[in-house]
Amino acid sequence: MDYDEYESSPDDLKYHRVKVAELTRAIELDPDNASLYYTRGAICINSFGLYREALEDFSRAIELDPTHMAAYHARATIYRNYLGEYKVALADFTRAIELGSENACTHYNRGITHLYFEHYEAALADFARAIELDPRHHITYSIRAITHLKLERYAAALEDSARAVLRMFIGQFSRRRRTLPSGTTKNWNSDIPLHVE
Repeated sequence: MDYDEYESSPDDLKYHRVKVAELTRAIELDPDNASLYYTRGAICINSFGLYREALEDFSRAIELDPTHMAAYHARATIYRNYLGEYKVALADFTRAIELGSENACTHYNRGITHLYFEHYEAALADFARAIELDPRHHITYSIRAITHLKLERYAAALEDSARAVLRMFIGQFSRRRRTLPSGTTKNWNSDIPLHVE
């Protein structure tokens, strides 16, 4: 699951400008190819922040292929994050899930969108499914803990907060473990419990 944002270097931006130009030429040659629109939209939003252009491309991809789960997810993100159109975003996240998306990120994002409407139980259900699909993502536990607090479920909030901290620690520790000096044989992760009971 890719939740992390990254900074593009000038070389990356130059590369992405070239890719957008190539995709535009490819679309001219094959205007009914949903994947070309989706890919160009993804580059427009992720590399350049061109959300209106990306929205047009994702909408065109959906028009050409109404089963394009990733296009629904991407379009929903733009509706929620850039345009504040939460109902439309919720509908698009839901459609991606109905089409069979087993992507933890889609469930997480629909859960976040439910929070705008104070649909706490629906949000909790989406966060639970996101955790089933990717139990390593500490932010999902954190947001679920806050949602439990809204419902005054303090024990559940405390449990999820502890899990969030543990997952964050395991993630940081695992990254550091990869940089241990050569010759180190101890698996430093072996004594860390994977669950908070």
